[in-house]
This record gives sequence, structure tokens and C-alpha cells, in this order.
Amino acid sequence: MLSVLDLSQNRLFGSISHLNPSILSFLYLQKNAFSGSIPLRFFESSSLKTLDLRDNNFSGNIPYMIDKLSELRVLSLGGNNFAGYIPIQLCQLPKITIMDLSHNKLKGSIPSCFNNISFGLEENYDSSDKSLVYSTVLLNSPIESTINASVSLFMPSPDYQNEDINAIVEFGTKNNIYTYKGFILEKMTGLDLSCNMLSGSIPFQIGDMQKVRVLNLSHNYLSGSIPNTFSNLAQIESLDLSYNNLSGEIPFQMVKLNNLAIFNVSFNNLSGVAPSTGQFGTFVENSYLGNPFLCAELLTHTCEASPPSQLNHIEGKETMIDMGAFYWTFTSSYVVILMGFTTVLCINASWRMTWFYFIAKIIHTCFPTLPLY
Repeated sequence: MLSVLDLSQNRLFGSISHLNPSILSFLYLQKNAFSGSIPLRFFESSSLKTLDLRDNNFSGNIPYMIDKLSELRVLSLGGNNFAGYIPIQLCQLPKITIMDLSHNKLKGSIPSCFNNISFGLEENYDSSDKSLVYSTVLLNSPIESTINASVSLFMPSPDYQNEDINAIVEFGTKNNIYTYKGFILEKMTGLDLSCNMLSGSIPFQIGDMQKVRVLNLSHNYLSGSIPNTFSNLAQIESLDLSYNNLSGEIPFQMVKLNNLAIFNVSFNNLSGVAPSTGQFGTFVENSYLGNPFLCAELLTHTCEASPPSQLNHIEGKETMIDMGAFYWTFTSSYVVILMGFTTVLCINASWRMTWFYFIAKIIHTCFPTLPLY
């Protein structure tokens, strides 16, 4: 009848091939030293709802059989050594609400099918819940964390007798790591793909995840522009796109994101003028650092320059020239040409005589009274 198995925050090591979670609903193995790959028998469970393997030494690929976990709601694989591509089978998890694949070695592009994941898009979702209010347990307090974990896992809630309500999940958002439990956990939704080796552009389909509250794609090699469809992320509260190779402008349509509290696009190649209305009027300079061609009204710095592509498409605007560089370039070019011409005349006698005769003809033409030698 075992439903919850919590072995987290110990010094356990080795493989977990002998573990059979077929009867479990909640499995917590995070913060140990387990290694090896995830056994295939893990994906024969029809009841597993939370799988937390964070901060171990697991390696290999994320198994393609993961779509067999039809009841899975929380998948936490961050802080391991998983490699390879993100399997599209993750898009077939019908009940997933929190997915953490951060701090691994995943490569390739982000699957465009992520918009097929519900991320909390249930029929009974309360649309009046404009902002997520939650109690937190900071991870720097192990005693407090242990007490709250024990209470939330093994003591029934006075309001809910459902085992799902008594689950507990740690997830990073808003520049911190929080512990979600009880009714709040049902409202929390998030996708964390940060600190991997993902490349390519951000699929515009990501903007269809209308109920996701946290989206972290930072510290990758993503390129291209920020999709305009991000303006459809109606419930988004934390959006981190920092430390990538994104270019272009920040879509002005994103001013519609009234719940956005944390926004970070620092250290990219963005340009243009950042939105300044709505929630964007509250973001400080740290949200935009490392984008020399990006301007914002609330920033203390000014744009260093404008990229050539931005200047060329604006009609009627004068070309911006660094006059100091122009003068130095012109002077050095003139000196080089003069010295080269003088050298040629010194070496070639026939050219020198021709040049002097040419100069004499010009002088005689301008001053006919002078004798021609």
C-alpha cells in the first residue's frame, strides 16, 4: 500500500535499477548521489504523479518511454548529467504541470509541441485567480524544510483528504527556490529548461501555453527573436530569457502581460526600444544588461550605438558617422598614398621625367609668360 517514498537529502549513491515504483504515487530521490540511467521499469507505472530526481548524478538520455507515465504531474530532472535531445514524448504527458530539466547537458532545439502540454489547463480552472499567492520554505533552512515536508506529506489536510493535496514540490521561480504544497501546488505551473546547450530559435508555439506561470530558458544558445506569441502567456509571472543569443526587438505586444513580475533578457543581442508601459514600467536595469543596442526609458545608461541593420531601414535619417574615426582614416590614407607615389617616382626614372614634364606643361598653361624648360 506504499504510496509515498521520500529518500531525499541523504548520502545515498549507486544505481536505482532495483527500485520498482509501480505502486508509488510520489517518489522523492533528490539531493543524493545516485548515478546511472533511469530504469525502464520506472515507466511502467500507471500511478506515479511526482518524480523528483533533482541534484544527483544521473546520466544518459531522457527515455522515450516517459510518455507512459500518464498520471505524471511533476517531473524534476534538474541538476544531473542528462544529455541528448529533449524527447517529443514529453509533449504527450497529459497532466504535467511542472517540468524541470534545468542544469543538464541537453542539446538541440526546443520541441515546438510543448504547446500541447496542458500545464494546468483544466476545465475547472479559476480564471479569477489573477496571481499566485503561496507560502514558501527557503532551502537554506533545512530544519524548517524537513518539518514542513513531514507535515505536508504525512498529515492530512483539514480541508482536503486527497493525497494530491499533500504532495510537496520544490521549484525555482522569481530568482529563488520555493516549496509548493497543498492547494497552491495545484495552481503552480512552470517549465524550466535553463542551463543546458539548447540552440535554434524559440518556437512560436510556446506562446500558446496560456496557463504557464514560470518560463525559464536562460543560459542556453538560443537565437532568433522573441516570438510575438509570448503576448499570449496570460498567466506568466516569471520570464527569464537571459544569457542567450537572441536578437531583434522586444515585442511591444507583451505589455498585455499584467501578471509579469520578473522579466530578464540580459546578455543577449537585443536592439530597439524596450516597452515602458504596464508591468514593463517596473523593471530595472538588471533586466536588460548586456544588450548594448537596447534602450529603455527607465535605464540609467543610453544606447552605445545603433546596429547598421536598424539604421538602413529608416528612410530620411542621416547616416551616423564617427567623425573622429573618419578624420584619422582620411589622414592616414592620404599619407600612405603620398608616400607610395613619391617612392615610385624615386625608383622609376622615366616616370619621374614624365611627371615633371606634365607639371611643367600645367605651369606654362596657367602662366604663359614663364619660360618652359
